[in-house]
Amino acid sequence: MSDIDRKRVLLAQHERIGALASMVRAAAGTVLSAEDPVSAPHREQLERAIEALVLGIEAHLDTEEGLIRPVLWRLGSWGRYRFDMLRAEHVQQRATLHALCSERSGIEPYRRARKAASLAEEIVRDMRVEERDLFAVVFPAAGTSSGTAGR
Repeated sequence: MSDIDRKRVLLAQHERIGALASMVRAAAGTVLSAEDPVSAPHREQLERAIEALVLGIEAHLDTEEGLIRPVLWRLGSWGRYRFDMLRAEHVQQRATLHALCSERSGIEPYRRARKAASLAEEIVRDMRVEERDLFAVVFPAAGTSSGTAGR
């Protein structure tokens, strides 16, 4: 696979994850603006949005590691170091996602909505930074199209 194809795949995934993050923020906003007690449909909408985001992120992290690793390793010791940093970031993101999923019962809906919205914002912010900083180094000759994370 060419570097431009790798970049296109990752940017398309970022766009999809940005849309999923928007769904989480919207569902969280609905819960946060609801009267107490929050209705079951509002809670279920938030849960579905969280689950979709988690599935999308999990698939993306695996794909990203697989597509970026060979490119970074071609860059020598700095590239291998940067790949290790990327994997460490992914471990942290996975832990945060799994913690949010495991809290499904036992956490009040407003707190869960705030945590989910915050995580969605963090994910979009991370993708923007990744596109700006990492992709510029990893894919310098792979075209100049900018990413779409969170747009």
